[in-house]
Amino acid sequence: MAEAITIIGLLAAIPQIIKYILEFSGGLSSVSTSVRSATRSIQQWECQLQASLILIDELETHHGPSDNLTRDIMTLFKEEADIVKTLLQDLKMSRGDGEVARLGKTMKLIKRKKDMTQRMLKIDQLSETLHRRSIL
Repeated sequence: MAEAITIIGLLAAIPQIIKYILEFSGGLSSVSTSVRSATRSIQQWECQLQASLILIDELETHHGPSDNLTRDIMTLFKEEADIVKTLLQDLKMSRGDGEVARLGKTMKLIKRKKDMTQRMLKIDQLSETLHRRSIL
Protein backbone atom coordinates (compact mmCIF):
# COMPACT_ATOMS: atom_id res chain seq x y z
CA MET A 1 0.00 0.00 0.00
CA ALA A 2 2.80 2.40 0.88
CA GLU A 3 4.49 1.66 -2.42
CA ALA A 4 1.33 2.59 -4.34
CA ILE A 5 1.11 5.92 -2.49
CA THR A 6 4.80 6.58 -3.22
CA ILE A 7 4.27 5.88 -6.92
CA ILE A 8 1.20 8.14 -7.02
CA GLY A 9 3.17 10.91 -5.27
CA LEU A 10 6.04 10.48 -7.70
CA LEU A 11 3.69 10.63 -10.69
CA ALA A 12 2.06 13.77 -9.28
CA ALA A 13 5.47 15.43 -8.86
CA ILE A 14 6.66 14.77 -12.42
CA PRO A 15 4.74 17.72 -14.01
CA GLN A 16 6.16 20.08 -11.37
CA ILE A 17 9.69 18.79 -11.96
CA ILE A 18 9.26 19.24 -15.71
CA LYS A 19 7.92 22.74 -15.12
CA TYR A 20 11.00 23.70 -13.05
CA ILE A 21 13.38 22.18 -15.60
CA LEU A 22 11.74 24.19 -18.39
CA GLU A 23 11.84 27.38 -16.31
CA PHE A 24 15.51 26.80 -15.54
CA SER A 25 16.40 26.18 -19.18
CA GLY A 26 14.39 29.27 -20.17
CA GLY A 27 16.38 31.27 -17.63
CA LEU A 28 19.64 30.03 -19.15
CA SER A 29 18.40 31.06 -22.57
CA SER A 30 17.54 34.49 -21.21
CA VAL A 31 21.04 34.86 -19.74
CA SER A 32 22.56 33.83 -23.07
CA THR A 33 20.44 36.43 -24.87
CA SER A 34 21.48 39.08 -22.34
CA VAL A 35 25.16 38.28 -22.90
CA ARG A 36 24.76 38.61 -26.69
CA SER A 37 22.83 41.85 -26.27
CA ALA A 38 25.49 43.21 -23.91
CA THR A 39 28.24 42.37 -26.38
CA ARG A 40 26.30 44.11 -29.17
CA SER A 41 25.75 47.22 -27.04
CA ILE A 42 29.44 47.45 -26.19
CA GLN A 43 30.42 47.04 -29.86
CA GLN A 44 27.95 49.75 -30.91
CA TRP A 45 29.25 52.14 -28.25
CA GLU A 46 32.86 51.46 -29.27
CA CYS A 47 32.05 52.18 -32.93
CA GLN A 48 30.09 55.29 -32.03
CA LEU A 49 32.92 56.55 -29.81
CA GLN A 50 35.55 55.77 -32.45
CA ALA A 51 33.59 57.66 -35.12
CA SER A 52 33.25 60.69 -32.83
CA LEU A 53 36.96 60.60 -31.97
CA ILE A 54 37.89 60.50 -35.66
CA LEU A 55 35.63 63.46 -36.35
CA ILE A 56 37.11 65.45 -33.46
CA ASP A 57 40.66 64.62 -34.55
CA GLU A 58 39.85 65.82 -38.06
CA LEU A 59 38.32 69.04 -36.75
CA GLU A 60 41.25 69.62 -34.43
CA THR A 61 43.82 68.91 -37.15
CA HIS A 62 42.24 71.02 -39.89
CA HIS A 63 40.52 73.78 -37.96
CA GLY A 64 41.87 73.78 -34.42
CA PRO A 65 39.92 75.35 -31.58
CA SER A 66 39.06 78.80 -32.91
CA ASP A 67 38.03 80.27 -29.55
CA ASN A 68 37.86 79.53 -25.84
CA LEU A 69 34.34 78.10 -26.03
CA THR A 70 35.34 75.63 -28.73
CA ARG A 71 38.44 74.70 -26.73
CA ASP A 72 36.29 74.14 -23.61
CA ILE A 73 33.80 71.99 -25.53
CA MET A 74 36.68 69.97 -26.97
CA THR A 75 38.09 69.46 -23.47
CA LEU A 76 34.68 68.30 -22.19
CA PHE A 77 34.41 65.93 -25.14
CA LYS A 78 37.84 64.39 -24.50
CA GLU A 79 37.16 64.00 -20.76
CA GLU A 80 33.83 62.28 -21.44
CA ALA A 81 35.44 60.08 -24.11
CA ASP A 82 38.14 59.00 -21.65
CA ILE A 83 35.50 58.07 -19.05
CA VAL A 84 33.55 56.06 -21.63
CA LYS A 85 36.70 54.27 -22.83
CA THR A 86 37.47 53.23 -19.25
CA LEU A 87 33.91 52.04 -18.65
CA LEU A 88 33.90 50.09 -21.91
CA GLN A 89 37.17 48.35 -21.03
CA ASP A 90 35.68 47.37 -17.68
CA LEU A 91 32.53 45.98 -19.33
CA LYS A 92 34.10 44.39 -22.40
CA MET A 93 34.10 40.61 -22.45
CA SER A 94 37.18 38.77 -23.56
CA ARG A 95 37.65 35.23 -24.84
CA GLY A 96 39.36 34.24 -21.60
CA ASP A 97 36.36 35.21 -19.48
CA GLY A 98 34.51 32.26 -18.02
CA GLU A 99 30.75 32.06 -17.72
CA VAL A 100 30.78 33.60 -14.24
CA ALA A 101 32.90 36.56 -15.40
CA ARG A 102 30.66 37.06 -18.45
CA LEU A 103 27.56 36.96 -16.28
CA GLY A 104 29.14 39.46 -13.87
CA LYS A 105 30.03 41.84 -16.71
CA THR A 106 26.54 41.46 -18.17
CA MET A 107 25.04 42.36 -14.80
CA LYS A 108 27.36 45.41 -14.62
CA LEU A 109 26.26 46.44 -18.08
CA ILE A 110 22.60 46.09 -17.21
CA LYS A 111 23.18 48.34 -14.18
CA ARG A 112 25.21 50.87 -16.18
CA LYS A 113 23.28 50.81 -19.45
CA LYS A 114 21.27 53.95 -18.70
CA ASP A 115 24.43 55.81 -17.62
CA MET A 116 26.32 54.62 -20.70
CA THR A 117 23.46 55.64 -22.99
CA GLN A 118 23.42 59.11 -21.42
CA ARG A 119 27.21 59.43 -21.71
CA MET A 120 27.12 58.39 -25.37
CA LEU A 121 24.34 60.92 -26.01
CA LYS A 122 26.48 63.61 -24.36
CA ILE A 123 29.44 62.64 -26.56
CA ASP A 124 27.23 62.83 -29.66
CA GLN A 125 25.94 66.24 -28.62
CA LEU A 126 29.42 67.60 -27.92
CA SER A 127 30.69 66.16 -31.19
CA GLU A 128 27.79 67.68 -33.12
CA THR A 129 28.34 71.05 -31.42
CA LEU A 130 32.02 71.00 -32.32
CA HIS A 131 31.21 70.04 -35.88
CA ARG A 132 28.73 72.91 -36.19
CA ARG A 133 31.16 75.39 -34.67
CA SER A 134 33.87 74.35 -37.14
CA ILE A 135 31.56 74.94 -40.09
CA LEU A 136 30.56 78.43 -38.94
